[in-house]
Amino acid sequence: AIQNEREIESLRKNLSVCLQAKEKLERRVDDLTVELEVAKKCDHENKEFKAAQHQEQSVLLDAQTELKTLVDAIATASQREAEAHETAIGLAKENEKLRSELTTLIEDNKRLVDLYEQAIVNIEVKQHGNYPSIPQTEDSNEQQSSRPSNGGNSLLDDQPEGAYGSRSDAVEEPMIVDENCSHKDDPSRSEFSELQLQLEEMHEENDKLMSLYEKAMQERDEFKRKFSEQSNHETTEDIQFRDAEMDEAMDTMQSNPETTEDIQFRDAEMDTMQSNLETTEDIQFRDAEMDAEGFQGEHVHDSPIVAFKEAMQLVRVKLEHVQGKLVTAQDAVQYFKLLEMASTKAEELSSSIQLCCLDVQKEQEDINALKSALSASHERENALEGRIFSPAASCWGLHLKTEALAGSKFGVNVELMNKKMGQLSSLRTRKTEISAARAEARRSETELRNKIDGLKQKYRSFEAQRKETERVLFAIDNLDCPATPLQKPMNFGKASELLKSEEERTKLLSELKKSREQLSVVQKEIKSMRNCDDIDGEISRLESEVEGCFLSLLEADTEKFVRDHALAEVWEVQQKDVPSLLVDYQDSVFHVKLGEEQIRVCEASLQHQTASLDEMNSKLSQAMRDLGELLVARGLDASTPHVSDKVKGDLDAIEVHVAEARQLLLVDNQ
Repeated sequence: AIQNEREIESLRKNLSVCLQAKEKLERRVDDLTVELEVAKKCDHENKEFKAAQHQEQSVLLDAQTELKTLVDAIATASQREAEAHETAIGLAKENEKLRSELTTLIEDNKRLVDLYEQAIVNIEVKQHGNYPSIPQTEDSNEQQSSRPSNGGNSLLDDQPEGAYGSRSDAVEEPMIVDENCSHKDDPSRSEFSELQLQLEEMHEENDKLMSLYEKAMQERDEFKRKFSEQSNHETTEDIQFRDAEMDEAMDTMQSNPETTEDIQFRDAEMDTMQSNLETTEDIQFRDAEMDAEGFQGEHVHDSPIVAFKEAMQLVRVKLEHVQGKLVTAQDAVQYFKLLEMASTKAEELSSSIQLCCLDVQKEQEDINALKSALSASHERENALEGRIFSPAASCWGLHLKTEALAGSKFGVNVELMNKKMGQLSSLRTRKTEISAARAEARRSETELRNKIDGLKQKYRSFEAQRKETERVLFAIDNLDCPATPLQKPMNFGKASELLKSEEERTKLLSELKKSREQLSVVQKEIKSMRNCDDIDGEISRLESEVEGCFLSLLEADTEKFVRDHALAEVWEVQQKDVPSLLVDYQDSVFHVKLGEEQIRVCEASLQHQTASLDEMNSKLSQAMRDLGELLVARGLDASTPHVSDKVKGDLDAIEVHVAEARQLLLVDNQ
């Protein structure tokens, strides 16, 4: 039993050691479980990230398709804008050419005015003191010479007065003309015929202008009525004030571009002024023609002064024509200026859109390069992650496999040992009970034997006493009869004692018999207890089996320890490269995060540039609409000539008028 207790104690110690090792291994298993969960979580996050990346790539492909469509549309708009820009450049060149021609014509006009003033001075010198009506002519000539210096718009009020003055001169001059000038009648007639032809040509041109004017007036009928009512009551100061307002508007237009409505209003106003001027010129032409016809019919023999005055009147009319054409040319120059500003704005927006498109393409290329680098970083991260976590997974699988094998064997051995220990305990308990029962039976047997011996000895004493009593009684019976009455009391006492002893003997016999029966029962029990001696053999057998189970348990525990130790060694060998792998893995994670952040920043910049590109496209569309409205505002259609053609025609007419006026002045000077 002591040896068994020692073995049990040693087994308990070994079991405690095994339990400690088991706890350590369980903690290790828990750590590996946590690491495996982290690895699974990382794998799940990677899968989600890949799915999100795939979705982003699909969205990016759609965005690229939309961007490509947008770029194509922008390229088409840029091509159209380039064509419009080329047209604007051509118009600007024509504008510069017209400006130079207009400057030349203004200089020629100034020269003609100087020649006209010199001619007036020469006439005053020649006719001073001979003709009393010359001062009136001088006054009219001075008034006529002062008109061109007042500006183009002052002709609206001054021209009718000049026309009326020419008629009064035509009536008064025949009364003071000398008859000695009749020899100059034929040259004056030839000059008059030439002037009449020129007037007819000018009337034809004026008719064309009037047709254009009537067409414009049909489109602006309401505005014409309002302006006609106002123009009938305007004074020279009002016209000059309007000229000052127009100059201020031109200055304001140079600093702030006009809207389409302002341009249309100003064009309508200038067209109305031009129409009024042309109407006045028609009246002057008709008056001059009537004066010339009257002069030809009534006064055949006029003096050279009358012919010179008629020539001066024609020169004045032509200069007024030139002034009206110059007003039209100035309007065209202002229109070309607006057109140039609109085309310049469209050109700037087009160049900005082209630069923005280049920036967008470059940004898209950068995003594609960053995405390719990000995919390479992801592949490197996944490879390093596999190298880091695959040993843990393999070790964990091997551990689970060995744990299952060792656990099954260890559990079977423990269950078997517990079963044998239970049987051994029950046998030992039974043996202890049997031993105690046997000792009690032996003690009872000993007590019964002692009791039986005592009863036998007591019985023998009673038998001896009974025999003695019987012998005495037999001796008394053999005595004589006379002596019998004397001995009766004593014999009576002997008999009672004999009866009493007989009773006691009977009682003692029954008690002895009972004790013997009890002794036989006890002996039978002891005999039956002797048949249970094989319990010791069974206990020995169970103890040997328990010892074998314990050895098997120790063997299984030892195998488990050896496997765990080998697994730990394998894990340690595999974990030698983990620090460097972790550094590389952290570096790859950093590069992945950096690439994602760079892509996010580039995409935000791309969105901003796309928004600005859309805004510039809208501005370009607005500029092209403004340019189209500016072209429409001038009434450019199939039936209306271009502004450049109109200005060119006006400049050609101005050149013709100036040449004719110069010719007239040169002829009069000769």
